[in-house]
Amino acid sequence: MDVKKLEKNVSWFQRFNFELVYFIVLNIVLITVDYPIIDLYWELSETAILVLIILLMLRKNSRIIYKIEFDDIAQKMNMYYYQFIFFSFLISIPYSQLNFKYLKKSYGIGNLMYALVFLNRKKFVAEINEKNRGGWSKNEIDKIKDNLNIIKNT
Repeated sequence: MDVKKLEKNVSWFQRFNFELVYFIVLNIVLITVDYPIIDLYWELSETAILVLIILLMLRKNSRIIYKIEFDDIAQKMNMYYYQFIFFSFLISIPYSQLNFKYLKKSYGIGNLMYALVFLNRKKFVAEINEKNRGGWSKNEIDKIKDNLNIIKNT
């Protein structure tokens, strides 16, 4: 297998998990040795792990969409989502700028599923799929996709 193909197939999340495991294993090894520099290293590695987790949570892919509304009067779609599990936000996309893709995406190793990806002027906004991020059912995703097709065809 070509190295470029391998890098393309390995997702950012998998690389993050590898780095997290690397930090944890390195910290366990260094904790067993008692040197003054180890305490500093331990504090720096804890900070690095927290920063990596925060960066992971700030990704647009980690938005948990729990409600989608189509406002035909204002000609816009409203998506309500949670960021950091606690904070609720709203994204409004006018129908004229709304695009979507229904495609098969890879989640992890060997886990393929269909995802409905929302775009605003060809920029990624959010995605929903059947198994995670809010627990959307196949019927709900199909209804949303049908509504989006109707909007784009009018």
